[in-house]
Amino acid sequence: MLFRRADLDAIFAGKITTAFRRWKRPTVKVGGTVRTALGLVAIDAIEVVDPKALTEADAAAANYPNLASLQAMFASQDGTCYRIALHPGGPDPRDALQQNDALSTADLDALTAKLARLDAGAETPWTDAVLALIESYPGWFRPISRHGWGKIAPRSRSGSESSRRSA
Repeated sequence: MLFRRADLDAIFAGKITTAFRRWKRPTVKVGGTVRTALGLVAIDAIEVVDPKALTEADAAAANYPNLASLQAMFASQDGTCYRIALHPGGPDPRDALQQNDALSTADLDALTAKLARLDAGAETPWTDAVLALIESYPGWFRPISRHGWGKIAPRSRSGSESSRRSA
């Protein structure tokens, strides 16, 4: 489940408590969370809705300027219409893990074994090369394509391929 940055800001400010989506099947579960750029968004409820039964208040709760905008979103997509109740779920737990680089001997042994299994299952061992590349460019990321390493580029805030390519 993706959110526009403005909607994320409003969710974490407590201004948005509802989202609407049209899906072939739900992509989130009640009680689950969605990782976002600002932290976790917790999913409280998911219900099927009839877009014709929605109100201006429903549109406002999801940060739509009016009911017509919400109904236009539904009209432009295929699938079942859903109302998702949500709230800020706290910080992404990976942020705390990222700050702790101290590994016990047991942790290091387990990680080394996992990397060895990945290399053993590959046509060519690759984990050492990737780790060396990551170490060479802290804070940078560039997906590896099937055509090779590609360019090293800064992490994109928007996540769009064009913004990653331009760096």
